[in-house]
Amino acid sequence: MSERAKSALTNWNRLWNGDPSVAEELLSKDFTCYFGADAQAEETDAIVGPEAFVGFVASFREARPGLTFTDAGHLYADDHAVSLWNAVAGESGPIGGVDVLQLDATGKVHRVYSVTGSRKLSTS
Repeated sequence: MSERAKSALTNWNRLWNGDPSVAEELLSKDFTCYFGADAQAEETDAIVGPEAFVGFVASFREARPGLTFTDAGHLYADDHAVSLWNAVAGESGPIGGVDVLQLDATGKVHRVYSVTGSRKLSTS
């Protein structure tokens, strides 16, 4: 199991739970994230780099008070890491999703493919 992939997944979860301090260490300068569904009205495919993505996450969280992500499981393979996650915000029911992180040669996250489902994920 890659220590770089483990660290990336831990920090990815921290970032989505509102800790922007991990972004520079976590994300490459040309980082991009592609969502399987439009996560917000803005054109998310055009977001490039840590600073822009931190702004997106802050805006996303602001629109969803109480948003909390939890790990449902992790998978690792060479330069990729997969995060299975669950989330809940306020009164809304839990949802789940899958994020595939592609790491560059330095161990930073270069690209993410993210798909959100309509129900909580279980690894059992």
